[in-house]
Amino acid sequence: MYEDGERATIEVAEKMAEFLGDDFIKPIDLMKVVEKEEIEIKEIENEIFSILEEIGAFVLPTTRSPFHAIGEVIKERFIVGINERRIKEKARLVFNLSKVVEKHSVLFLESCTKKNIEGVPVIEKDELKRIDEPEKLIELILERK
Repeated sequence: MYEDGERATIEVAEKMAEFLGDDFIKPIDLMKVVEKEEIEIKEIENEIFSILEEIGAFVLPTTRSPFHAIGEVIKERFIVGINERRIKEKARLVFNLSKVVEKHSVLFLESCTKKNIEGVPVIEKDELKRIDEPEKLIELILERK
């Protein structure tokens, strides 16, 4: 199944655990406080993160993950992706991950003609700058799903 190129899913993991007779599936708390680590943030990411924080979002940048940050606005958590070269592939990955963790996902791009890529809402940097309330950000993300 997994070796045949099937996507890694909860169902596949459960079947593997059942077959192996071991429960190796562990939940992950994406908002768990961990030891502080200095990370390098690209200029575009830093600008987007700053705008989000001005709106009232909590932003937790990530490293070594298929997304750039985890955000929280008025108890709504979301997975953040920012400008990417292979945006469709990244959008698909972020969308699948958001379904597994049952959270919203959103892509923030410098500019884009689309409002949704592969099921992930897209918000341009200039649009984000015009948002002045956290509720409006959540509304825009949900509207573009």
